[in-house]
Amino acid sequence: MRVLIVEDQHIILHTLSGLVKELYPKAIISCTTTTVEAMTALKNLSYDIIIADLDFNGEKRFSVVTLAKEYNTKCIIYSAHYNLAFIKRAQELGVVGFISKLGNLEDLKYALKNFNSLEKYVCSYCQLQNKPTESNEILSPDLTAIEETILDKLLIQTPRKEIAKELNITANSLNTYINRMAIKNNCNLLVVIHRYIVWKRSKN
Repeated sequence: MRVLIVEDQHIILHTLSGLVKELYPKAIISCTTTTVEAMTALKNLSYDIIIADLDFNGEKRFSVVTLAKEYNTKCIIYSAHYNLAFIKRAQELGVVGFISKLGNLEDLKYALKNFNSLEKYVCSYCQLQNKPTESNEILSPDLTAIEETILDKLLIQTPRKEIAKELNITANSLNTYINRMAIKNNCNLLVVIHRYIVWKRSKN
């Protein structure tokens, strides 16, 4: 089984690779951080499933999805965006699943486990956010100053050992901070990271 992951955030790329390996231990995983690299990979190899973001350098692009359709390759969108127009466009291009990065990671696991039989699957978070009676506001994560510092360093791929040293705390204390972030925000670390990225962008 071959899997192509297209994501420009390295920490998320690493997490997605781990998730695929957890579900499919024998999977051969290719990772790209740009649409150009992804399109080259698709032209050179055949893949069973693609996991692709939509946001690259601030632009929403369906180029990977379009090429996946051309090569008759199943595709799952994994994006921080949940706008109904994006979902409809993705479905028109034949994606088997549209998963929000701000929702539950179990939805992505479900899509990956069942991608061969899915058609136009939309995660529960996207469905909820696109109800007329619901607010589309993205909740900013509940973080202390030191937790924001930890996330900033994780996003630039600073090893945890170095983060602990820079903050003058033990590795166990660092792990405690990370675990608390997930617990108090009622989600996993990956979702905390996505919410933090979106929140930071909204401030600029």
